[in-house]
This record gives sequence, C-alpha cells and structure tokens, in this order.
Amino acid sequence: MKVDRDVILDLLPLYVEGEASEETRRLVEENLAADAELQALYRSMRQHDRTLRASQTQSLDKIEKSALERTRKALRRKNIVLGIALAYLFAPLSFVNRHGHFTWIMIRDNRDVAFDFLAISLVLWVVYLVLWREARAAKL
Repeated sequence: MKVDRDVILDLLPLYVEGEASEETRRLVEENLAADAELQALYRSMRQHDRTLRASQTQSLDKIEKSALERTRKALRRKNIVLGIALAYLFAPLSFVNRHGHFTWIMIRDNRDVAFDFLAISLVLWVVYLVLWREARAAKL
C-alpha cells in the first residue's frame, strides 16, 4: 500500500517507541524497506531513543540514591536526638543504693544542674517528637 511519506514520518516515532499497532508497523516497515533515507532517519531515531532511555535510567538512579541518603540521614538524626534526650533524662535520675537506701546523686548534690538537665531533656524530647512525626508523615 502506497502512503504519503509525510504520513510515514508522522508514524515513525510511534514505531520507534514500539507503540504502533500491528498494521501500522507493517506499513512503516514496507516503506522503510523501500526508502534508504527513511531507514537512515529510523536508525538515527532509534539510537537517540536508546541514549535518552539510558540517561533517564541514570537520572532515576541518582534520584533514588539521593532519596535513600536523605532518608538515612533523617533517621540517623532522629536516633541521635533520641539517645541524647535519654542521656539527659536519666543523668539526673541516677542513684546509689547503700544499705537498702536509694540516694539520687545529682538531685542530692546539685539540684540546679539536675533541673537544667531535665529542661534540656524536655526540649530534646520535643525535637525528637517533631522528627518522629516528620518521619511518620513521610512513611519512613
């Protein structure tokens, strides 16, 4: 079947992408077999398509690696804040057991520092909860 060359040029991108129907593919292939200039254009388009797909794959890999690294950093930051918050919470609550009698060391020896530690711990717990909610919202 003889079809105008412009129609084949319009169908060629669909053919290169593999989205053309069976009948359209046959039509394009018939015209490719008969036209050397069209064959050269087809090879050029196919090479460009392969190059484009390869660069898109590399771009997606970079984006995925970047997202994974940001996720790891966010989780690491959240866990570090949790550890420091626990340390500041438990430091003033440390005690000694002497002969069945518990003595709170920091509270007994320096109440101001103990309350400063507890205040810092409270702030760190708030920071941790904010980070936790962000991680949960991002489904991490």
